[in-house]
Amino acid sequence: MAANKKGKIMGMMQFSNDLRRIINETHEEAVRAQSREILPAHYMLAILHSGKNRITDFLESEDVDLQRFESFLLADLQRVRIASRSEDRELPISMAARDVLDRTALEAENLGAKTLEVLHLFLALLQRAGDSTHRFFVELNVDCELLRSKLLYHRDFFNLEELLLSDTPSTDSLFGMSALGNDNDASDGDDEEEESGEEKDSSEFCIDLTGLAQSGKLDPVVGRARELERLTQILCRRKKNNPVVIGEPGVGKTALVEGLAQRIVSGVVPRQLRSKRILMLDMNSVVAGTKYRGQFEERMKNIIDEVSKRSDTILYIDELHSVVGAGAASGTMDAANILKQPLARGFFQCIGSTTIDDYRKQIEQDAALARRFQKVELDPCSEEMAVQILLRLQPKYEEYHKVRYTREAIEACVALTQRYVAERALPDKAIDAMDEAGARAAVCQWHESERVRVIANLQEVAQGSLELLSGDDEQYASMRQQQHALGLELEYASKECQENGNECVEVTEETVAAVVSMMANVPIQRVQASESERLLQMESVFVKEIVGQDDAVSVVARAIRRNRSGLRDPNRPIGSFLFLGPTGVGKTYLAKVLAKYLFESERNFVRIDMSEFQEKNSISRLLGTTPGYIGYEEGGQLTEQVRHHPYSVVLFDEIEKAAPEVYNVLLQLLDDGRLTDGAGRVVDFKNTIIIMTSNVGSRALSEFGAGIGFSTPSRKENLCERERKYIEDALKRQFSPEFLNRIDELVFFNSLTVDDMEKVLKIEIEKIRKRMGELGIQVKLTKAALAYLVKEGYDPKYGARPLRRAIQRYIEDLLADALLRKSALESVVIDYKEGVGTFIKQQRTDRRLEGVH
Repeated sequence: MAANKKGKIMGMMQFSNDLRRIINETHEEAVRAQSREILPAHYMLAILHSGKNRITDFLESEDVDLQRFESFLLADLQRVRIASRSEDRELPISMAARDVLDRTALEAENLGAKTLEVLHLFLALLQRAGDSTHRFFVELNVDCELLRSKLLYHRDFFNLEELLLSDTPSTDSLFGMSALGNDNDASDGDDEEEESGEEKDSSEFCIDLTGLAQSGKLDPVVGRARELERLTQILCRRKKNNPVVIGEPGVGKTALVEGLAQRIVSGVVPRQLRSKRILMLDMNSVVAGTKYRGQFEERMKNIIDEVSKRSDTILYIDELHSVVGAGAASGTMDAANILKQPLARGFFQCIGSTTIDDYRKQIEQDAALARRFQKVELDPCSEEMAVQILLRLQPKYEEYHKVRYTREAIEACVALTQRYVAERALPDKAIDAMDEAGARAAVCQWHESERVRVIANLQEVAQGSLELLSGDDEQYASMRQQQHALGLELEYASKECQENGNECVEVTEETVAAVVSMMANVPIQRVQASESERLLQMESVFVKEIVGQDDAVSVVARAIRRNRSGLRDPNRPIGSFLFLGPTGVGKTYLAKVLAKYLFESERNFVRIDMSEFQEKNSISRLLGTTPGYIGYEEGGQLTEQVRHHPYSVVLFDEIEKAAPEVYNVLLQLLDDGRLTDGAGRVVDFKNTIIIMTSNVGSRALSEFGAGIGFSTPSRKENLCERERKYIEDALKRQFSPEFLNRIDELVFFNSLTVDDMEKVLKIEIEKIRKRMGELGIQVKLTKAALAYLVKEGYDPKYGARPLRRAIQRYIEDLLADALLRKSALESVVIDYKEGVGTFIKQQRTDRRLEGVH
């Protein structure tokens, strides 16, 4: 009856993949031992020879000498050894071996498992008194019952609890141990095995970084010694030994882990890490294809189980924040919750990497997950370190692109990307520029060979045309001449291509400039132009656009040249200025022109209207809301713009209208060149020009009819000492001494005279002519019309703004009416007459276009 019960249990239960593999290998063990039949000792040998597994790990933890165990089993089998047998013949299973399998089924039933595991087989071998396995431990004075209790007590250490309670057999091994096909022992599980076979092999979910390092497929890692040491220390801890690398995109988080893999392969690590393997988990592959509830959790548990089996394995999860919510559905757990318990119990080691923002939004919000990891912060590398990194990578890119990089090109990759590709971090953006520059040089060489091919094809066409023409035809002579010219061009191009083909193409600084120009969408002329040339030409360029403010332009230009020449404190902004003067004299316009000239685009002009920051709590709009408030993720109005455009002109318009608390925030910016936003990020202002505008003292001073050129017939070139002191006293009453002391220059703007207004008018009229010229219409103004516009638009209290309104009223309105009435206008002359105002004196219509709409 007992035998029948065991047989029924065996028939009802299913073999795991590992146990099926052990049983199949048992036959090979018996053949190698030249035994008559399969004995219990062959099961134990198959377990020992299957590589590192849970049972061998447990025995080693109990100080069992596995080699001695193997020798004992082989010696015991010598008693039943025969001379020879055919390996093709199927060996019978002995009664003792069958009894072991029956005991295996009983062990599984007693433990509440629904799948037969290798653990149950080992427990059955321990139970059979007199067998080789039992006698070995008896000779070692080891109590088999005590050994069994320890194994069952520590089964959580091996991560077996999930397997013992699993409803289905485990999927294929993470390390490539494929499941066996159907056999007699599992004939009842055909459907389940077929369904399981549709699952991906778990090895497809991971990439062996140490294997790639062993084969030399990883790029070298330069520097980062401090971060690598911190990473190593955390991995060598007894508990909470799971590091997470945090840094901005492109700083080299993945490269840091690859550097650790290279150190492990080279043996330049502590003893605890020398035999480790680093497997990088692809979370997207794990989630892909999980259609039904529970499939994702099963995959994750199987992966964790396989990693836990191997004490020499470290799991690396890139983009660690992706595990939060991954695979989650109604009634299921996400990957983060599946990882928490195994990490807490130390079943396996894990390295994560993520960005600062994603760590704050995803990982820190889950305190239970965050405390399982130790942070390793990775800052962007310096320009000097980036150059060293590119020099180490240079041979690999030269070999791939078949080019040669000059030292100047390497340095340009770092300098130009740091200047023009502000939204990305070093060294990633410099490596991208280096790679694309090599590709550009290789493509240019291909274009030369393509040119030779095109010329050769044209010559063949010309030869075919000659054969169709007669010798006396004029076309024949012309075609003959063209063929000769093509032959000479082909000979020259082929020779040039051959010379370039024999020589390695050189990547120069100009090649890098062209690539960075495309990456940053900046005109190549700007990228290639020397900054020193632009700085020296500032006054000559600005005075053409800024009317009547030569002194202010000169002060700003001198200060910027002084600071950019290297004499300034490198931890402060390029320059900080306070523009003083009445409204409408060009303070804001000078800031815009400065941004466009120095930083290539008005996109690098950040304007903050300080009239919007009159409340004490409005500081949060500049720096960003503190965590917990609505809009926290959006960042600050000032810090976000400078973070994405670090080379900018920052204008604080009408600074005196802001709340006094805002001035205190600007102290750190002016002194240290940095601000900390609401999210805790440090924003760098070292490459910005800070400009503040103010009307403080101007209104009161204008009432005296003097100073800063207000309504005086002839403006003084320099402010007198009394006028300057009056304005400075007004500034001291408005701003604190520590604020004024941090400003590089006080720049005084004069009011505009009548002569200045005439120059401004000519500039504005020229803009109108240019716009109308694009429509094919010429616009002219008489002297009377110009004089009338200056008269109507001149108001020393408001500067050039009234002139802008006068142009709209007396010029643009007339042109708009004329355009609507006569769609085919060719030219317009605008005049002025007393009592009539401005009018169109003469207009000519293109008769050919009349009636055409």
